[in-house]
Amino acid sequence: MVSYIFVNLKEGNGKVWESIQLPDPPVRSGDVEGTGSFHSLGIADFNLDGLPDIFAGEQEDPDVYMESDGKVAMKPRGLKERGIIWYNEGGEKPVFNPFIIHIDNPGWHDAVLGDIDNDGDTDIISKIWNADGPVYHLDYWRNEMIKDPGND
Repeated sequence: MVSYIFVNLKEGNGKVWESIQLPDPPVRSGDVEGTGSFHSLGIADFNLDGLPDIFAGEQEDPDVYMESDGKVAMKPRGLKERGIIWYNEGGEKPVFNPFIIHIDNPGWHDAVLGDIDNDGDTDIISKIWNADGPVYHLDYWRNEMIKDPGND
């Protein structure tokens, strides 16, 4: 799967757009390549550098979902779900570098971004859609961004 962002260029009164392909997330040795179904998406300045970063999370889909109908599965067999932040490095044409915050269960479904612990950075709350195991759950991902003590 290929991921893109579309940038609204200043000329053309909002009618001129440019696509920028996001780099694929890295794959660990022994893991299945590819991407699953991203079912969470959000924009926030996760590293507090003043630039908007992109979050996407793959949901827990069964490997064989829809295969019996002759359709393409929602994820490659054996793929472990990931939560990914593409950090914005800036520039006139922004460059984004992917960073995986978690691999495997839990999956990500309808994640919500916000400063849950009131410490000035963006955290993530997510739930799952299809539990790989016996438990459905809600998950809290705390951003432990280390802030410069001189700026408090």
